Order: sequence, then structure tokens, then C-alpha cells
Amino acid sequence: SVAASARHNRGLALFRLGRLEEACAVESAAVESLAAQGGRRLAGGSRMYLASILLAAGQAERAEQEARAASQVLADVPTLRPYALGVLAQVLLATGRSAEALAACGEALSAINAGEAVEAGEPLVRLVHAEALRAAGQPAAARDALTAAAAQLQARAARLADPATRRAFLEQIPEHARTLALARSGDETPEAP
Repeated sequence: SVAASARHNRGLALFRLGRLEEACAVESAAVESLAAQGGRRLAGGSRMYLASILLAAGQAERAEQEARAASQVLADVPTLRPYALGVLAQVLLATGRSAEALAACGEALSAINAGEAVEAGEPLVRLVHAEALRAAGQPAAARDALTAAAAQLQARAARLADPATRRAFLEQIPEHARTLALARSGDETPEAP
């Protein structure tokens, strides 16, 4: 179980370093191990990471399969289900299905806005929601969503005492940096990195 968890986290680290082929192999192994162990939280989390890696690697169909599997595995894990839905929405948006992406984000945001504790992924959900609104032809709503998402990130960052940590939180986490850049520019049209 420790080895599978380590592979799961290593897959994300490799993904963030841009080593997609290696990240995919490592995270796929983690998915298999964690699914066999039966723990929903890590099994679903590994599928979310794998979906993101596959999407970045241009494998949208497999990414969608993994994102859907993650949201099913995490159906009874309310602290992570919104994150899984956000990843699914990101995949759907990347394949030009903005209405489906909005529906997935809507479900995720309902849980978040209801005050349910969310372990991770809220900034991604809010970013993808804004991008899906733009893609659906709702630029004013997209701007409002970006403004709110950026304000929330800034409020979280303000609670970090160390300036270097605060800067890293805002600039080195891709969805945070993109949210802030889009909110600053007031233009929701830049392509995703």
C-alpha cells in the first residue's frame, strides 16, 4: 500500500515536470495497485491524476474513461468527488463539449457551495467552470466566475505567512497561475498551456 501510494504521488510529480510518458506508466501502475487494494479515496485519486496526464498527452478518449471512472469510484467520497468532476469537466471541455463540462462543474460547485468539506481540486473546478462558461458563449458569467475564483485564491494565499510559499502557491500551481492570469487580463480567450 505504501509503494502504491508513492507511485500515485510520483506520477503527479512526473506530470508536473512534463515527463508525460513516464508519468502515464507510473500512474497507470498506481491505478492498478490501488484498485486491487479496494481503497476508494486513493484509487479514485490515482484515476484523476491519470486522466489529467492522459489529457496532456493528447489521449482524450482514455482521459475521459479515467475521469468518469474516478467520479464513479469517488461517488461516496464527498471530499474528493468535486475534484473528480472538475477533472472530467476539463476533459469534456478539451474535447469541445462545453455543455457537458458545465453540467459536471455545476454538480461539483453545488457540493462546494453547499459548504461540504472539499479536500482538493476546488480551484480547478472554478477555473474549468469559467472556461466552460466562455466556451458556451457566456463571457460575462465567465469573467464573474474568474474574478470570484481569483479573489478566493488571493484570500487563501493571504493566510500563508511565508512570502515564498505564498508566491509558489499562486504562481507554481498551474490552475492557480492560469486563473490569476485570466482574471488579470480580463480576457478568457488565451489557450490553456
